Amino acid sequence: MNTATNTVVSSACPQCGYSAQHDSTPVPPSDSARIDHLLSTNDHPTPQDAIVFHSFVADGESFLSHLDTRIASVRALLLKLEATKDNLTSAITSYKRPLHPMRRLPSEILEHIFFFGVGHDKLALSYSRSSPHSLDLRYPPWIYGRVCRRWKNVVYEMPSLWTRVKLQFDQLPKFLVKQLPLAQNLLSIYLRRSKGLSLSVYIRIPDWFSMDSAAGFFALVLSQSWRWSSLFLGSGQGLSDIMAISEDSFPSLEEIYTWNLDGSDGKIDSIDCHAWSCKDSQSTSLTRETIVT
Repeated sequence: MNTATNTVVSSACPQCGYSAQHDSTPVPPSDSARIDHLLSTNDHPTPQDAIVFHSFVADGESFLSHLDTRIASVRALLLKLEATKDNLTSAITSYKRPLHPMRRLPSEILEHIFFFGVGHDKLALSYSRSSPHSLDLRYPPWIYGRVCRRWKNVVYEMPSLWTRVKLQFDQLPKFLVKQLPLAQNLLSIYLRRSKGLSLSVYIRIPDWFSMDSAAGFFALVLSQSWRWSSLFLGSGQGLSDIMAISEDSFPSLEEIYTWNLDGSDGKIDSIDCHAWSCKDSQSTSLTRETIVT
Protein backbone atom coordinates (compact mmCIF):
# COMPACT_ATOMS: atom_id res chain seq x y z
CA MET A 1 0.00 0.00 0.00
CA ASN A 2 2.76 2.42 0.92
CA THR A 3 4.65 1.50 -2.22
CA ALA A 4 1.63 2.23 -4.40
CA THR A 5 1.04 5.55 -2.65
CA ASN A 6 4.66 6.57 -3.09
CA THR A 7 4.45 5.68 -6.75
CA VAL A 8 1.39 7.88 -7.25
CA VAL A 9 2.92 10.80 -5.37
CA SER A 10 6.24 10.55 -7.14
CA SER A 11 4.55 10.49 -10.55
CA ALA A 12 2.41 13.57 -9.81
CA CYS A 13 3.38 16.91 -11.36
CA PRO A 14 5.23 18.89 -8.68
CA GLN A 15 3.71 22.18 -9.90
CA CYS A 16 0.06 21.36 -10.63
CA GLY A 17 -0.37 17.99 -8.87
CA TYR A 18 -1.60 16.16 -11.97
CA SER A 19 -1.14 12.40 -11.97
CA ALA A 20 -2.35 10.07 -14.70
CA GLN A 21 -2.74 7.30 -12.12
CA HIS A 22 -4.55 9.35 -9.51
CA ASP A 23 -6.59 11.79 -11.60
CA SER A 24 -9.43 9.49 -12.50
CA THR A 25 -12.70 11.32 -11.84
CA PRO A 26 -15.21 9.16 -9.92
CA VAL A 27 -18.08 8.10 -12.17
CA PRO A 28 -21.65 8.18 -10.78
CA PRO A 29 -23.45 4.82 -10.60
CA SER A 30 -24.93 3.86 -13.95
CA ASP A 31 -28.51 3.39 -12.70
CA SER A 32 -29.61 6.99 -13.18
CA ALA A 33 -33.28 6.01 -13.18
CA ARG A 34 -32.91 4.75 -9.61
CA ILE A 35 -31.41 7.99 -8.28
CA ASP A 36 -33.99 10.03 -10.19
CA HIS A 37 -36.75 8.03 -8.51
CA LEU A 38 -35.28 8.49 -5.03
CA LEU A 39 -34.80 12.22 -5.58
CA SER A 40 -38.42 12.65 -6.67
CA THR A 41 -39.87 10.72 -3.71
CA ASN A 42 -39.29 10.17 -0.01
CA ASP A 43 -38.45 6.48 -0.47
CA HIS A 44 -35.33 5.28 1.31
CA PRO A 45 -32.55 3.53 -0.62
CA THR A 46 -32.13 -0.21 -0.34
CA PRO A 47 -29.11 -1.58 1.55
CA GLN A 48 -27.42 -2.25 -1.78
CA ASP A 49 -28.21 1.31 -2.95
CA ALA A 50 -26.75 2.69 0.27
CA ILE A 51 -23.49 0.79 -0.21
CA VAL A 52 -23.11 2.07 -3.79
CA PHE A 53 -24.06 5.64 -2.87
CA HIS A 54 -21.74 5.78 0.16
CA SER A 55 -18.86 4.50 -1.95
CA PHE A 56 -19.45 7.10 -4.67
CA VAL A 57 -19.84 9.99 -2.19
CA ALA A 58 -16.63 9.03 -0.36
CA ASP A 59 -14.64 8.75 -3.59
CA GLY A 60 -16.14 11.99 -4.91
CA GLU A 61 -15.39 14.03 -1.79
CA SER A 62 -11.85 12.70 -1.71
CA PHE A 63 -11.37 13.67 -5.34
CA LEU A 64 -12.85 17.15 -4.72
CA SER A 65 -10.29 17.68 -1.98
CA HIS A 66 -7.59 16.62 -4.41
CA LEU A 67 -8.97 19.04 -7.02
CA ASP A 68 -8.95 21.91 -4.51
CA THR A 69 -5.29 21.20 -3.83
CA ARG A 70 -4.51 21.11 -7.54
CA ILE A 71 -6.47 24.32 -8.22
CA ALA A 72 -4.52 26.13 -5.49
CA SER A 73 -1.26 24.89 -7.02
CA VAL A 74 -2.31 25.92 -10.52
CA ARG A 75 -3.37 29.37 -9.32
CA ALA A 76 -0.02 29.86 -7.63
CA LEU A 77 1.71 28.68 -10.81
CA LEU A 78 -0.42 31.04 -12.92
CA LEU A 79 0.47 34.01 -10.72
CA LYS A 80 4.13 33.08 -10.97
CA LEU A 81 3.93 32.76 -14.76
CA GLU A 82 2.10 36.08 -15.11
CA ALA A 83 4.69 37.82 -12.92
CA THR A 84 7.47 36.29 -15.02
CA LYS A 85 5.73 37.44 -18.19
CA ASP A 86 5.27 41.00 -16.88
CA ASN A 87 8.90 41.25 -15.79
CA LEU A 88 10.17 39.92 -19.09
CA THR A 89 7.86 42.19 -21.10
CA SER A 90 9.08 45.20 -19.14
CA ALA A 91 12.72 44.23 -19.66
CA ILE A 92 12.22 43.68 -23.40
CA THR A 93 10.51 47.07 -23.71
CA SER A 94 13.39 48.77 -21.89
CA TYR A 95 15.97 47.24 -24.19
CA LYS A 96 13.94 47.96 -27.34
CA ARG A 97 13.64 51.69 -26.62
CA PRO A 98 17.32 52.50 -27.22
CA LEU A 99 17.07 50.65 -30.53
CA HIS A 100 14.29 52.92 -31.86
CA PRO A 101 15.24 54.40 -35.27
CA MET A 102 14.29 57.90 -34.06
CA ARG A 103 17.36 57.92 -31.82
CA ARG A 104 19.59 57.51 -34.86
CA LEU A 105 17.88 60.28 -36.81
CA PRO A 106 20.44 63.01 -37.58
CA SER A 107 19.82 66.40 -36.00
CA GLU A 108 19.71 67.93 -39.47
CA ILE A 109 16.67 65.79 -40.32
CA LEU A 110 14.99 66.75 -37.05
CA GLU A 111 15.58 70.40 -37.83
CA HIS A 112 13.94 69.94 -41.22
CA ILE A 113 10.94 68.21 -39.62
CA PHE A 114 10.59 70.96 -37.02
CA PHE A 115 10.84 73.62 -39.72
CA PHE A 116 7.81 72.19 -41.52
CA GLY A 117 6.01 71.32 -38.29
CA VAL A 118 6.16 74.91 -37.09
CA GLY A 119 4.82 76.05 -40.45
CA HIS A 120 7.81 78.04 -41.61
CA ASP A 121 7.51 76.53 -45.06
CA LYS A 122 4.59 78.95 -45.48
CA LEU A 123 4.96 82.61 -46.28
CA ALA A 124 4.74 84.86 -43.24
CA LEU A 125 1.38 86.18 -44.41
CA SER A 126 -0.19 82.70 -44.67
CA TYR A 127 1.39 81.70 -41.39
CA SER A 128 -0.10 84.66 -39.54
CA ARG A 129 -3.61 83.69 -40.61
CA SER A 130 -3.57 80.05 -39.53
CA SER A 131 -0.97 79.71 -36.78
CA PRO A 132 -1.79 79.49 -33.06
CA HIS A 133 -0.79 82.08 -30.49
CA SER A 134 2.96 82.13 -29.93
CA LEU A 135 2.48 81.67 -26.18
CA ASP A 136 0.32 78.54 -26.45
CA LEU A 137 2.52 75.80 -25.00
CA ARG A 138 0.43 73.09 -26.66
CA TYR A 139 1.78 73.95 -30.11
CA PRO A 140 5.15 74.12 -31.85
CA PRO A 141 7.81 75.09 -31.26
CA TRP A 142 7.14 74.79 -27.51
CA ILE A 143 5.73 71.27 -27.68
CA TYR A 144 8.81 69.86 -29.42
CA GLY A 145 10.98 70.82 -26.47
CA ARG A 146 8.80 68.75 -24.13
CA VAL A 147 9.28 65.42 -25.90
CA CYS A 148 12.80 64.55 -24.80
CA ARG A 149 16.11 66.16 -23.89
CA ARG A 150 17.56 65.74 -27.36
CA TRP A 151 14.58 67.38 -29.07
CA LYS A 152 14.72 70.16 -26.50
CA ASN A 153 18.37 70.84 -27.32
CA VAL A 154 17.69 70.83 -31.06
CA VAL A 155 14.74 73.21 -30.71
CA TYR A 156 16.67 75.60 -28.48
CA GLU A 157 19.52 75.67 -30.98
CA MET A 158 17.17 76.60 -33.85
CA PRO A 159 16.51 80.33 -33.47
CA SER A 160 14.64 80.32 -36.78
CA LEU A 161 11.77 78.44 -35.10
CA TRP A 162 11.16 81.43 -32.83
CA THR A 163 11.17 84.24 -35.39
CA ARG A 164 7.41 84.52 -35.98
CA VAL A 165 5.76 86.23 -33.04
CA LYS A 166 1.98 86.11 -32.97
CA LEU A 167 0.22 88.07 -30.23
CA GLN A 168 -3.45 87.55 -30.93
CA PHE A 169 -4.94 88.22 -27.54
CA ASP A 170 -8.30 86.60 -28.26
CA GLN A 171 -6.34 83.34 -28.72
CA LEU A 172 -4.39 83.69 -25.48
CA PRO A 173 -4.85 80.50 -23.39
CA LYS A 174 -7.27 81.08 -20.51
CA PHE A 175 -4.76 80.25 -17.80
CA LEU A 176 -2.40 82.89 -19.20
CA VAL A 177 -5.14 85.53 -19.30
CA LYS A 178 -5.30 85.12 -15.52
CA GLN A 179 -1.50 85.11 -15.18
CA LEU A 180 -0.25 87.90 -17.42
CA PRO A 181 3.20 88.13 -15.75
CA LEU A 182 3.74 84.46 -16.66
CA ALA A 183 2.60 85.16 -20.22
CA GLN A 184 5.02 88.07 -20.48
CA ASN A 185 7.82 85.86 -19.18
CA LEU A 186 7.02 83.28 -21.89
CA LEU A 187 7.14 86.03 -24.50
CA SER A 188 10.53 87.13 -23.19
CA ILE A 189 11.80 83.55 -23.49
CA TYR A 190 10.35 83.26 -26.99
CA LEU A 191 12.09 86.42 -28.16
CA ARG A 192 15.36 85.46 -26.52
CA ARG A 193 15.44 82.11 -28.31
CA SER A 194 15.15 83.83 -31.69
CA LYS A 195 18.54 85.39 -30.93
CA GLY A 196 19.42 88.08 -33.48
CA LEU A 197 17.33 86.88 -36.43
CA SER A 198 14.71 88.98 -38.20
CA LEU A 199 11.19 88.80 -36.79
CA SER A 200 7.74 88.67 -38.31
CA VAL A 201 5.29 90.12 -35.79
CA TYR A 202 1.52 89.64 -35.77
CA ILE A 203 -0.55 91.71 -33.34
CA ARG A 204 -4.28 91.77 -32.71
CA ILE A 205 -5.94 93.32 -29.66
CA PRO A 206 -9.68 92.58 -29.36
CA ASP A 207 -11.92 95.32 -28.01
CA TRP A 208 -12.49 93.49 -24.73
CA PHE A 209 -8.78 93.20 -23.87
CA SER A 210 -7.33 95.84 -21.57
CA MET A 211 -4.83 98.11 -23.30
CA ASP A 212 -3.02 98.48 -19.98
CA SER A 213 -2.55 94.71 -19.87
CA ALA A 214 -1.30 94.70 -23.46
CA ALA A 215 1.26 97.42 -22.76
CA GLY A 216 3.65 95.00 -21.04
CA PHE A 217 3.65 92.69 -24.05
CA PHE A 218 4.27 95.59 -26.44
CA ALA A 219 7.17 96.81 -24.36
CA LEU A 220 8.86 93.43 -24.83
CA VAL A 221 8.12 93.22 -28.55
CA LEU A 222 9.10 96.84 -29.19
CA SER A 223 12.43 96.27 -27.48
CA GLN A 224 13.22 94.07 -30.48
CA SER A 225 11.72 96.40 -33.11
CA TRP A 226 15.10 96.78 -34.79
CA ARG A 227 14.70 93.15 -35.91
CA TRP A 228 11.18 93.43 -37.32
CA SER A 229 11.00 92.58 -41.01
CA SER A 230 7.21 92.15 -41.33
CA LEU A 231 4.39 93.53 -39.23
CA PHE A 232 0.81 92.25 -39.28
CA LEU A 233 -1.86 94.31 -37.53
CA GLY A 234 -5.24 92.73 -36.91
CA SER A 235 -8.54 94.52 -36.45
CA GLY A 236 -9.43 95.63 -32.95
CA GLN A 237 -8.26 98.45 -30.75
CA GLY A 238 -5.94 101.06 -32.22
CA LEU A 239 -2.24 100.92 -31.50
CA SER A 240 -1.40 104.59 -31.96
CA ASP A 241 -1.18 105.20 -28.22
CA ILE A 242 1.37 102.45 -27.78
CA MET A 243 3.64 102.48 -30.79
CA ALA A 244 4.79 104.76 -33.57
CA ILE A 245 6.64 104.02 -36.78
CA SER A 246 9.85 105.73 -37.74
CA GLU A 247 12.87 104.73 -39.75
CA ASP A 248 15.01 104.84 -36.62
CA SER A 249 12.79 102.50 -34.61
CA PHE A 250 12.22 99.97 -37.39
CA PRO A 251 15.34 99.90 -39.57
CA SER A 252 14.67 96.37 -40.89
CA LEU A 253 10.93 96.68 -41.45
CA GLU A 254 10.05 95.81 -45.04
CA GLU A 255 6.29 95.29 -45.04
CA ILE A 256 3.26 96.19 -42.96
CA TYR A 257 -0.05 94.39 -43.34
CA THR A 258 -3.38 95.50 -41.92
CA TRP A 259 -6.10 92.97 -41.24
CA ASN A 260 -9.71 94.07 -41.79
CA LEU A 261 -9.08 97.65 -40.71
CA ASP A 262 -11.42 98.84 -43.47
CA GLY A 263 -14.20 96.48 -42.38
CA SER A 264 -13.91 94.13 -45.35
CA ASP A 265 -13.89 90.41 -44.82
CA GLY A 266 -10.41 88.97 -45.04
CA LYS A 267 -8.97 91.84 -47.09
CA ILE A 268 -5.32 92.60 -46.40
CA ASP A 269 -3.69 95.88 -47.32
CA SER A 270 0.06 96.36 -47.35
CA ILE A 271 2.70 99.00 -47.82
CA ASP A 272 6.32 98.79 -48.85
CA CYS A 273 8.30 100.40 -46.06
CA HIS A 274 11.29 101.02 -48.33
CA ALA A 275 9.10 103.18 -50.57
CA TRP A 276 7.56 104.98 -47.59
CA SER A 277 9.55 107.94 -46.33
CA CYS A 278 9.31 109.23 -42.78
CA LYS A 279 11.82 112.02 -43.31
CA ASP A 280 9.14 114.70 -43.19
CA SER A 281 8.03 113.55 -39.77
CA GLN A 282 10.05 112.61 -36.73
CA SER A 283 7.48 109.96 -35.82
CA THR A 284 4.33 108.88 -37.63
CA SER A 285 1.48 107.33 -35.65
CA LEU A 286 0.22 104.02 -36.98
CA THR A 287 -3.42 104.65 -37.86
CA ARG A 288 -5.76 103.71 -40.69
CA GLU A 289 -5.03 107.01 -42.43
CA THR A 290 -1.27 106.38 -42.63
CA ILE A 291 -1.51 102.77 -43.85
CA VAL A 292 -2.57 102.67 -47.48
CA THR A 293 -2.01 100.41 -50.44
